[in-house]
Amino acid sequence: MKRSGIASLRSLKSNNNTNNTMSEQLISQDRIASSGEKNRIDFFDLAKGFCIFLVVIYHVSVRYEVELPASNIMKSIRLPLYFFLSGCFFKTYGGLLDFVIRKLNKLLLPFVFWFLFSFLFAFFLFVFFDIQYFTTFYQLNIHSVVVNTLHGDYPNVYVWFLLCLFWVNLIFYTSHLLSGKFDKKLQPLAIGLLSIIIGVVGVTFSNYGIEVPFYIDSAFTSVPFFAFGYYSFRFTALAKKNKMDKWIPLFVILFVLFLYFVAPKYDLRSNSGISYQNVWLIYLCGFLGVLSVVLLSKMIRKLPLVSFWGRYSIMILVSHGIVFKFVSVLISSSISKIIEMNSVELFVLNLFFTMSICTLLIPFMKKYMPHVTAQKDIIPVGNR
Repeated sequence: MKRSGIASLRSLKSNNNTNNTMSEQLISQDRIASSGEKNRIDFFDLAKGFCIFLVVIYHVSVRYEVELPASNIMKSIRLPLYFFLSGCFFKTYGGLLDFVIRKLNKLLLPFVFWFLFSFLFAFFLFVFFDIQYFTTFYQLNIHSVVVNTLHGDYPNVYVWFLLCLFWVNLIFYTSHLLSGKFDKKLQPLAIGLLSIIIGVVGVTFSNYGIEVPFYIDSAFTSVPFFAFGYYSFRFTALAKKNKMDKWIPLFVILFVLFLYFVAPKYDLRSNSGISYQNVWLIYLCGFLGVLSVVLLSKMIRKLPLVSFWGRYSIMILVSHGIVFKFVSVLISSSISKIIEMNSVELFVLNLFFTMSICTLLIPFMKKYMPHVTAQKDIIPVGNR
């Protein structure tokens, strides 16, 4: 009996040590997720840099009606990757109120500022210069503003992602909170199941053509991508060096080949083209697209310019729509009159100028606009 008791105590001690080790690992991951420059994971910045570059490429290509090769591959990477990376750094902070205030500072208030700035800028150009700059359908009267805003048609429409990501964070936080009702061992499983259910709700909206204002329907559909990042960062060795890293080139090639042949067409912003029949393929391609860029970034580690774009990707996100339209006006009114250019050449030229200008704007925004570019808080929060 005495030996049996000692064995039981040793077993209990071993289990406690294992649980403590797992807890320490999760705490460590949370510290990395909320820390500053000292603990930044450099290849995550590189992945964000690739992502924002793909976003700008797509939007400029639409302006010139250029059909990009493998556009479906990029669709399976751009937005899923952003949600994935946000999920990697999810943290509950000091509770619901603290969490909401932080997301207001980082997402919703920047969205509101850039929405109003773009609207007033469009109003200024329309009234004083009779220029329909941002959109041809955005009529400047109260009825049109209300209707278009409800439908997600903004003067600078590209800031929609900040609003959508705000909802995704709140929805996922709610699922995380509900999982606390379960036993601790079952909580990760509960979060995963709730995320799947939430995703199905979003897919149902798309399947039946139900449009929910303010991109809430898109947020529901996007939660599984966010959850994928949450799980990958905490329960895998994705962010660390491991013996599987030597196979990264093979994995990336296989993933991209798979996407090239089967990636479906759909629109996550409008939450359209997603049905019960193709949803499994959409999520699978999204997961593989995310992994292809993250693994490639892990292998490369850092590219100074691209990593710089990723570090301040929100600044490029909110400004590139304004910039590339100005550039298009400049090109059409001057350069294209001197040199005859086709749509592809115009696209490349605009892309070059847009990324150059956005890059030069980053130091300006860091110094003079930190509160509306997620660099500093507008609403005071507790100690980090």
